[in-house]
Amino acid sequence: MAAPLARAQSPHDLLDPSVLLRKPSHPSAPTGAELPLAEVSLGHGLSMADSVAGSLDGLTAAAAARVNESARLNRLIDEAQAKLRRAIEVMAETMADYRQGLFCSGCGKTKTEILKAGDTFPHPGQQILRPTLAQIAAKEREMQQPVDRAQSELKELVAKRDKNAAEREEALAKMEAGLALWNTSLAYERQAIEWRLRQSERAYNADRQTLDHTAAQVAGTTPEATRERDRIRQARATLEKRQRQSRDDIAAAQSRLAASAADQQRRIDSFLARDPLPRVFSGAANITPYFLPNASFNDLGGLFRMGDFNVARNGETLARVEAFIAAFRRLPAVPAAPVPPADGTTQQKVKDVLKELLACDPEDTECRKPGRHGGTGVRG
Repeated sequence: MAAPLARAQSPHDLLDPSVLLRKPSHPSAPTGAELPLAEVSLGHGLSMADSVAGSLDGLTAAAAARVNESARLNRLIDEAQAKLRRAIEVMAETMADYRQGLFCSGCGKTKTEILKAGDTFPHPGQQILRPTLAQIAAKEREMQQPVDRAQSELKELVAKRDKNAAEREEALAKMEAGLALWNTSLAYERQAIEWRLRQSERAYNADRQTLDHTAAQVAGTTPEATRERDRIRQARATLEKRQRQSRDDIAAAQSRLAASAADQQRRIDSFLARDPLPRVFSGAANITPYFLPNASFNDLGGLFRMGDFNVARNGETLARVEAFIAAFRRLPAVPAAPVPPADGTTQQKVKDVLKELLACDPEDTECRKPGRHGGTGVRG
């Protein structure tokens, strides 16, 4: 985008085209309405929005995988619990028969095992034996092994389920934070464009008034007066050319924002449509057309870590995201103002709206309400 008009020190300074093209210098670290035009960076919000959208690709894939894994692990846990119950039941039945001496002297199997196989108990030619205490203890150790294995398998599956569940919830939470930061990024870009437009028009009107005032003071037909009028005409031409370029740049920035936001929204929608996310996540890539600098850090997406969902880092933030939100909050809340189009009638209407907006006191919230002057507005 073209650099803003320099502020002339006097009417005669303004007549020098080199002054019109000179970049202004600004004090460092201003905030709010004093934020200089040069520090409102166009493209910064759009770049962050694109980074967030790209991060959501991998994040949603990881979240979907963990949701699917949760279902698989729950199924395996149900099977492991059934296996454990059966092992305990078999042990109880076997040991009950064994302690009562109900096992075959020939095969060593219990009465329950033999009858389940459809045989007679005891087998023909065999006797029912009563085990010794040592045999009972040995049999109990033998029957305990399947129970221990089933318990170990179940414990391992439960640990995996809990770890996966924590990662799943963290990923879903970070998806929500990502959508919030994406919206904040687009709001930053919209607001930066509107601030540029407002300041550009304000500077243009001030410079034009200075030229008008200077021209009104030139009288007579002397060579000096003629030269002064020529200088004023040259300054006017430079000013108008500069403002046309500024408006073209702003219109181009608005077009880039609209196209990029629509493309990012389509991409994010496709990420969120990954099965089975629609069944567990209600968030959506809806663009919020409001400027909310006073929203909480979390609501602005401050906890998004650009795709990272490591549970051990829960609550941590990225310096890059913190700095971006801080810059977002420094943006002054200004009402939306359309870029003057080429059409003469509409252009005059836009100029009238701009004139009213520029006349608003920054503290007059009633004057700055969205739609009051015919525009859509941005809510501060």
